[in-house]
Parts: sequence; C-alpha cells; structure tokens
Amino acid sequence: MKCYVIGDVHGCLEELSALVASLPLERHDTLVFLGDYIDRGPDSKGVVDHLTELSRHGEQDTVYLRVNHQDIMLSYMA
Repeated sequence: MKCYVIGDVHGCLEELSALVASLPLERHDTLVFLGDYIDRGPDSKGVVDHLTELSRHGEQDTVYLRVNHQDIMLSYMA
C-alpha cells in the first residue's frame, strides 16, 4: 500500500483530475489531501464534488485535512 499526499488544489479541478489520473493507484492505497481545496481557481465547487466522489466511489482510502481556506469559509458560513 502506498500513500500519496496532495495539497493546495485551490479550485483547480482540471489539474487535480489530471494529477490523480496520473498516479499509479492501486486498491487500498491512501490519498491524503492537505486542504486549500477552494479559493483562487476557477472551479472550487467542482473540486469539492470530485473529492466527494473519490471518497464515495474510489478504491483508495481518502483523508481530507482542513486548513486556513476551509476555516475561513466555515467561519463565514457560521
């Protein structure tokens, strides 16, 4: 089992999709996402949707860590 760590996606769905597709993923590998999923890029919603689908339908284990951009959004929503 391997672990891949991806950070600072910043709403860039095309780049995230290409990166994940290029990984030699096997069943039960782990994908760790280090936050900053939203903001700056053109498709923050698409990134969140894509990450949600990975956790629901992927064969890999997924870990999502929350950092400053997520904290700012959640504080605003509260």
